[in-house]
This record gives sequence, structure tokens and C-alpha cells, in this order.
Amino acid sequence: MTWKEVGNTVRQYAPKLGKLLTNPVGGAIDIGASIISDALGTQKEPDAVMLAIESDPNAAVKLKQTEVEKRAEISRALIESETEALRIVNKTIGRELDVAKSGTDFSKFWASFWRPFWGVVSALAFIFQVGGNVWLVSDVIGLIHKGEIADATQVLTALGTINTTLMPLWAVPGAILGVTAWHRGQMQRAEAGEQKGPGIFGALAQRVTGK
Repeated sequence: MTWKEVGNTVRQYAPKLGKLLTNPVGGAIDIGASIISDALGTQKEPDAVMLAIESDPNAAVKLKQTEVEKRAEISRALIESETEALRIVNKTIGRELDVAKSGTDFSKFWASFWRPFWGVVSALAFIFQVGGNVWLVSDVIGLIHKGEIADATQVLTALGTINTTLMPLWAVPGAILGVTAWHRGQMQRAEAGEQKGPGIFGALAQRVTGK
């Protein structure tokens, strides 16, 4: 049993609380495990927590109540985890830029090529997912018209569950695409000779100090 498996179960009752256990970046898992084990009165071990969820008839209520009571701590942990994930992405991009400036011909090529490659792959995956949804729904509608199935509720519910499960997977490629696009724009402006400004907070500081 892993914390991720426990998190997927917890998310059925307390989505944000369960998300902590499925986020491997930063200290989200440790924070989530502490909150959940305290709420259920059990050891901070995946097997013990899962056993408590399965054996305690009030586990769902306890988890929902804990998510409300600890919402500030949970939100802070999620934000810190997402910030750390972006920091890792920024660090990776920085290394790629260094390679692009000083590496071999192949490394320079790949440092420039992997961004559009990632974008194309993400776009194809998105098209595949949307196309699969459209195909399945149209197929179900056709079967209903033919009278081969009377109720499509279970099929459509399962489709919704699958899409909900896949949604978090788009957070990673979405973040990478956004950050890489921003860094690429920064790099192109720097190569064109544009001087970097002080930024929003820097401009505010200049207004306040008059410098």
C-alpha cells in the first residue's frame, strides 16, 4: 500500500486533502499523512490509514470535517508544493539554456527542439482524449437509437470518472508549456537587446522610495 493509493481513496470524500497524498513534490505527502492519521486516530502509515478508512463507518465524515477545519493548512501545503514544482521546472529550463549556449551541436538542437516537441505531443494527447470522448458518446447515442441499450447512465458516469482522473495529468504538461513559453520569450527579447525592467514589485519600490 502506498500513500498515493490512500490519497486516491481519500479524494472520494475530501478532494483537496487526498490531493496532498498524491502530490510527490515538496512535503505535501508528509503533511497530508499527518492530518489524515490524526483525524482517524491511527498510525501515520499507509496500511494503518487505509484500514481505518475501511473499518470506521464515520471515516468519510471525519475526513470531510477535517478538510474544512484544516483548509488553510491544506491550501498552503498545496500552494507550496505547486511552487516547488514550478521551481524545479525553472531549474531544468535554466540547465537547458546553459546547454544550448555551450553544448554540442546535438545538445543545442535538442535544447531548442524539445519545447515544440513537448507542445505537439501534448496537443496530440489532448486531441486523442477529446476525440475518444466524442466517439464514445456518439457510439452510445447510436446504440440507444438502435434499441441495443436502454440506459447509458453507467457508461457516461464511467466516462466522467475517467476524464476527472485524467485532469490532474494535464497540470504537469500545462505548467511546463506555460513556463517554457515564458522563458523562451524572455530569452528571445534578451537576444534582441531588450533590457530587463525592474518588474512590478521593483517598479512599486521605485515609486515609494523615489529612486
